[in-house]
Amino acid sequence: MNRIIKFRAKSVTGEIIYFELRDIRGYCGDKEDLMYVFPGVKNGDTFMVDIKTLQQFTGLLDKNGKEIFEGDIFPCLYAFDGCIEHEMIVEYNEPRAGFFPRWDYSKCQQKGVEKTMHDLTNLEIIGNIYENPELLKN
Repeated sequence: MNRIIKFRAKSVTGEIIYFELRDIRGYCGDKEDLMYVFPGVKNGDTFMVDIKTLQQFTGLLDKNGKEIFEGDIFPCLYAFDGCIEHEMIVEYNEPRAGFFPRWDYSKCQQKGVEKTMHDLTNLEIIGNIYENPELLKN
């Protein structure tokens, strides 16, 4: 298996840090909600990141070749077909053991349509839930 397990998370200073599974160094002492990461991209710097903001790479790219992570926000796939403008958020679905877009069904005319992660590869990421919370209209 050649897939690299990648993550991103918000550091305690507010910047978004990208790192791989091998870069995780452990918890920050008695602070179970913080962890040290050593991505090795900034001259060997070590960062403290908030575990609550940890987002995994899905293995897919959007239409512009940008990596799709858990927490990314996309525009409605069916906005042209009578939907009220809304967004979809990439989330991990535990019962289905995979990443899926979540949206407000009440705003979409496309009842019963199942959106998959593959559908998102034809769209452009417009932000993510930690850097762009203003994009979440609801």
